[in-house]
Amino acid sequence: MVLLVLFLVLFGGWSADIYSSAVSEYRQSINQCLKQAIDEELIIRQSSLENVHIWYTPYTDTSRFVIKTIRSEDFVFQVRVNKLDPTVVPRIHQYIFESFHPLNVNWLDSLLKCNMFKNSIPFEESYIEYRDLRKGIVISNNAPLEKIGRYLGFDVISLDIAHTVGVKAYVSVPFWTMVKPVMSRKKIWLAVFGLAVLISLFFLLHTGNQQLK
Repeated sequence: MVLLVLFLVLFGGWSADIYSSAVSEYRQSINQCLKQAIDEELIIRQSSLENVHIWYTPYTDTSRFVIKTIRSEDFVFQVRVNKLDPTVVPRIHQYIFESFHPLNVNWLDSLLKCNMFKNSIPFEESYIEYRDLRKGIVISNNAPLEKIGRYLGFDVISLDIAHTVGVKAYVSVPFWTMVKPVMSRKKIWLAVFGLAVLISLFFLLHTGNQQLK
């Protein structure tokens, strides 16, 4: 009986570790696909705004963090940026565009699906929430009217330089499909637990027979 209890405790811990590892790996993969989709969606919006021109003043300060001036036909503003951050310019564009040409959740969701498919990441369905980060509300989303299956929510990714808007992805994936890659790498542990089950059953049956005698 003690062996059975010990096995159940160990099996519960192993199962929790498998699930935690699977969710962590899946979360990293989806977040990477979403970041790529954000860049691609921004390029699509930029290409549709042929009459919008943005000028940047060159860096004159040798510091890592500098004040950058951005000008267009309609406005001028300054922002403190990290010169070593490669995402600065796209995030400035997101800030400029959000007032008159905001992110399209349908485009972003389609691009996310394409990226997941290209990277062989299993999924059934997905949708995007476009959020106001300051007010903590959802501006728009393309969630289905009837959600089928269990959706995992992923990290909120800030879009613009001022952290005013962001997006969050929700992806539906079968449990077994998500944990299968992790389990395939832990076959030795699975074999050990299987052997432990057999040993536990053997001792239980042996003890029961001894008591009957």
